[in-house]
Amino acid sequence: MPVGHAGVLKWLEVLQQVYAANRQWLTELDSAIGDADHGINMDRGFTAVKAEVAARPPSDIRSVFQSVATVLIRHVGGAAGPLYGTFFLRAAAACAGRTEIQAADALALFQAGIEGVGQAAAKRQPATRTMLDCPASGFGRDA
Repeated sequence: MPVGHAGVLKWLEVLQQVYAANRQWLTELDSAIGDADHGINMDRGFTAVKAEVAARPPSDIRSVFQSVATVLIRHVGGAAGPLYGTFFLRAAAACAGRTEIQAADALALFQAGIEGVGQAAAKRQPATRTMLDCPASGFGRDA
């Protein structure tokens, strides 16, 4: 079943709700290996995405993803902002000219986003490991 512009906006709305509901848990998980701010940052970022999309509704799917990227880069601290931003910028490029996303398009946008995250992490610091390096994720470099 294809997903149109409204479906992508709904996906982002639900994603924001998931980050808000799991803010504390994600922050606790991050405390074991990081600076204990991932849940806080992602909640802040996707709350800002929600506000941006409401204030300036993007006209098409590509614009939605570009808007998300810009907001996340501006509002999410640490490496997560640029990495998630890169994911959504690459997803936007993969959706150029599409009025709806078919299953194959969804796969292509995720592949483009994941590739972008890997490239961005490698440029940032070659030894940096990201969620893409986790075999349990099922889509990382070690999978």
